[in-house]
Amino acid sequence: MIENASIAMRRRQTLVLEHFDGRLVIRFNGRDLNYREVRDAKPQPRPAQKEKKAQEKKNGKYIPPPNHPWRNWEPHLHHNCYLERI
Repeated sequence: MIENASIAMRRRQTLVLEHFDGRLVIRFNGRDLNYREVRDAKPQPRPAQKEKKAQEKKNGKYIPPPNHPWRNWEPHLHHNCYLERI
C-alpha cells in the first residue's frame, strides 16, 4: 500500500522495480514512493449494482412510469390558441 498517495497518481503508471536482493522500489514521476506491504487483507467482493445498471442500459427503449406527465394527458389543457381568436 502506497503511503501518502495523491490524486495525481490515480490511473497513472508507476514503475515497480524488484532488485535481486528482494527489495522493492515503487517509482512515480522519478520519485521513489514510501510503501508498506499488506499481506492478510482479503479483497472485498464488489456489489452487484454494476451488473444491474448494465442490464438496465441494454433495454434501450424508455418506458415512462404510470405517474409521468405524458400519461396524464388531458385534452382540455391542450388547446390551440389560434382557435380562441376566431
